[in-house]
Amino acid sequence: MSSPQTFNPAQCPLCGGDNHCLLCAPVAYKGQCWCVQEDLPAELLARVPENLRHRACICRACVEKFRMEKLLSPAVSPPAARRAPDVS
Repeated sequence: MSSPQTFNPAQCPLCGGDNHCLLCAPVAYKGQCWCVQEDLPAELLARVPENLRHRACICRACVEKFRMEKLLSPAVSPPAARRAPDVS
C-alpha cells in the first residue's frame, strides 16, 4: 500500500521539486503565477494525483519534459492497407 502524498503548494505535484509558484513565494507582491501564461494540456494535468489537483502548480521542468515526450514520441500512424494476396 502506498502512502498518501502530502500537500505542499510550493512543490510540483508530479516531481516534488520547487514549482516556483509566485503565489507560494514569501514575497510581498503576489502577482500571477508563471503558469497562468502556459497552456497546460489536459493529458498532463491528468497525471497529477487526484488529491493534489488544483492545489499546486506543476513545475516548468515537468511541463517541458511532457512537451518533449510528445514531440519525440512516434506519431500514431494509421494501419497500413492490406493488399489481397496475388493469386496468379
